[in-house]
Amino acid sequence: MNFLLSFVLSASLLGPARPIRTAGLDSGSVAFTTATVWLRTSTDLRAKRVALLPRGAQVRIVQCRDQSCSVTFRRLQGYLSRELLRSTPARNPVEPGRGYINSQGQWIPSPAQTLDGEAPDGATARCRDGSYSFSQSARGTCSWHGGVDKWLTVSSSSSDFPRLTPEDALSLLQAEHHFSFPILLLEEAATPTR
Repeated sequence: MNFLLSFVLSASLLGPARPIRTAGLDSGSVAFTTATVWLRTSTDLRAKRVALLPRGAQVRIVQCRDQSCSVTFRRLQGYLSRELLRSTPARNPVEPGRGYINSQGQWIPSPAQTLDGEAPDGATARCRDGSYSFSQSARGTCSWHGGVDKWLTVSSSSSDFPRLTPEDALSLLQAEHHFSFPILLLEEAATPTR
């Protein structure tokens, strides 16, 4: 009930959402991902996952139609939601490194270190050398980085979506359902105990 109330309040009080900057997404142009996202073989969210692209990954636009864009990332081609792309680079992007093809045929970014030492979106483990892994299975995770220091999430091999920040999750929700108004999460006030 509280979620519904916050949904209705945000829709009625705040007016229309600010559009996400997607101008300049023309064929042949360069774009950057706004969240950690799966590159897929078609526009269907159930389509085969080709590569896990970290926030700030640079892609080249092949063509955009309606709400999706055909893009290339390195030598891989697939589809991303238009709303998850922008024409300007992200602040503090994660450098995906050489990456590797996992046992499921998906391209996964190499373990990476961040400037602030915080786990990047989509990371599943912190390695002993301080880097963060995006591995989708436990086997071999951080093998060239001293092994796993700490698991950050349950392996997302059974999940279709990488771990997202609340802001990125809401942006994705708005993009997938074409909401034209912002959604606010309101926390319930703690009930005092007697």
